[in-house]
Amino acid sequence: MRFLVIGNITKDEIATGAGRAIAFGGSSYAAVAAAKLGWRARVVTRGNAEIEAWAERLRREGIEVDVQPDEGLTHFLNEYSGGGRRQWLLGHTGRITYDPSWEADIIHVDPMFGEVGAKEVARARGRCEILSLDVQGFVRGIEGSRIVGRFWDGRGEVLGHVDLLKIGRDEAGLVSKRGDPLGICRELSGFGPKAIELTLGEGGSLIFADALYEVPAYRVAEVDPTGAGDVYAAAFAIRYFESRDPLTAGLFASAAASFAVEAVGTRGIADRARVEARYLELRRAYEARPLGDGGRGLKGVPPARRSNPR
Repeated sequence: MRFLVIGNITKDEIATGAGRAIAFGGSSYAAVAAAKLGWRARVVTRGNAEIEAWAERLRREGIEVDVQPDEGLTHFLNEYSGGGRRQWLLGHTGRITYDPSWEADIIHVDPMFGEVGAKEVARARGRCEILSLDVQGFVRGIEGSRIVGRFWDGRGEVLGHVDLLKIGRDEAGLVSKRGDPLGICRELSGFGPKAIELTLGEGGSLIFADALYEVPAYRVAEVDPTGAGDVYAAAFAIRYFESRDPLTAGLFASAAASFAVEAVGTRGIADRARVEARYLELRRAYEARPLGDGGRGLKGVPPARRSNPR
């Protein structure tokens, strides 16, 4: 099975209470996650010579990497404190040129800052069975060098092509003006996506498809949260492709994302056997809790519930 990621590999400077680190990430997270889960992974990015060593490392792990040459590269400074993130843009690239020969079972569009637009999404639609999209690059603006949120006015041009839509907690208000998660999901599903993934960090995630599912997070000692959402989106798309079941996909994605935060960069991303083991723990914890049960469960995971959105 083939998994194609369209979006830039980034250079990430990561500042936490424990100190600073530099890692290459961005679209790498989704590609590495797909490869670890046993899929044939490929990533298309723009960048300069600075990412070539990292691209070679990915190739040694069996990931195809197509680097479209650019004078710059997408370079972020991510500062984490108090449970939040501040982000600065230190460099960026031009637009990825879409090649009509690109085909895959799943295409995951994973823009970081300006390298993918509505035309690229439309072109990808006819070249895959499932098209997955992470909104992050569409809702980032800039003031000076500081990354700020901007409302996604062009969402209608894009979402009609999308099967699976991943939104982060801080992005929800930038894709919809509805004030509640259910209202946001209902509005966005009206554009066409079959499933919407709203990730909430330690609060787990909401999946809106045939029903509204509240999926717990698998609690771990967090080292670096960068890329966890990208891993979640890739794992969700893969398990959804395999099962066509949004709850199974959400629990599996939650398990996969939990490994990603346990190390800096892509180093924590786990293989399928380890993800499956945590998925089964989450599944048992989910099924053991009746609606409204407020008891403590696996590693302090909050109650998981299902309700009908209609």
